[in-house]
Amino acid sequence: MSDEVYEQLRRAAKDNGYPGIGSYLLDKAGALTDDAEAADIVKKARVRFRTRPLGKPFTLRQLFEPDHWNGFSKAARIGAGRLFFDNATSGIDGLAVGPKSGSNHQTYVRTE
Repeated sequence: MSDEVYEQLRRAAKDNGYPGIGSYLLDKAGALTDDAEAADIVKKARVRFRTRPLGKPFTLRQLFEPDHWNGFSKAARIGAGRLFFDNATSGIDGLAVGPKSGSNHQTYVRTE
């Protein structure tokens, strides 16, 4: 793929509210589902939480830039929250469930 085509796709994805080119192309192909998008969010979050300070609570949303997070569908964000919680309670190394935030959002804590 040329740099020009890549830039056109990146711009189209951003202009249409998609978090990235992959989501944009999957939706155009009719293959993007909320479950697939939620799984993609969790996959990225499992890598990103490791950059958080040890012992400091964070929400799933805080692992993404605001524009990126808001680009995901609401159903995908809710589904990702459930999946990430399930991952945390099933013992992902270095991730623990924290207390609920003041706005009733689930927090997590990096433990290692």
